[in-house]
Amino acid sequence: MVEIPVPNDFASDFELFSSVADIQNKICLSEGDEVKISLPHADLFRNRTRLFLLTCLSAFGAQKEKNIVFRCNFPSYAFDERNLATLFQLHTKDDVVQIVSANISKRIPVNMTERVEDRLVSLIGEVYNNAVEHSESEYIIGNCYNEARNDEDVSRMCFYCYDAGIGIIESVRRYLKKENDVRFHEYDTNSRLLKWALKKGTTTKQPPRGVGIDWLLDFAKANSGYVRICNENVLFEQNSAGRVTYKELGDKFQGLFFEMHIMETPNVIYRLKGE
Repeated sequence: MVEIPVPNDFASDFELFSSVADIQNKICLSEGDEVKISLPHADLFRNRTRLFLLTCLSAFGAQKEKNIVFRCNFPSYAFDERNLATLFQLHTKDDVVQIVSANISKRIPVNMTERVEDRLVSLIGEVYNNAVEHSESEYIIGNCYNEARNDEDVSRMCFYCYDAGIGIIESVRRYLKKENDVRFHEYDTNSRLLKWALKKGTTTKQPPRGVGIDWLLDFAKANSGYVRICNENVLFEQNSAGRVTYKELGDKFQGLFFEMHIMETPNVIYRLKGE
């Protein structure tokens, strides 16, 4: 069995995603059908995003027909491999959309009109549906939960989606090339391809049916929420102030990772323009 060690710590989330990309690459290069990922200590993965990324590795391994086994050198209450599946279940593409989307509307911690709620829930569900339809992946992971933020009274709803497929950047690359788009030469980097995908009105679907990530980004900005996307060598983040960054990883992150936080705003009612 091949053993892949995890670093003792991560100075930033950028290092975290870079490390996951490196582990993915080593899984691809490993021989045999079982890979052990050795964790230095359990507290390294107390964060929900980090726990979710462990399950992303499980999905990635399943896509590559490899069994991923996690072992912790210094166990504690924070990590129990047997309970990992109860936090983030590995689903086939046939059931994840219904399972996750059904829980979303119950957890959104904001006041909003019916039209906003319909739009928001529909677009969140479309994130998962898009992974099912276009990722070429057999396994999709989804999770949605509520938690307090930094011991403050303000809570947030967080949801994640990961598929081990081709990802949004490759989808855009194929689409622009197939369509002989005259602008194809302008999108010569992965960051530019992702920017194209996040622009209003762009879609790779025929007939046109955009995912609406641009709308989710606008909502997150108005809500002081947070969005993160990781695909290929690009880590995209929109922080609570609406500031957007594109960072390039050293290795290719295989699959598409999507994360969004919606903040509780008890004194605000969200409406569509014109309502």
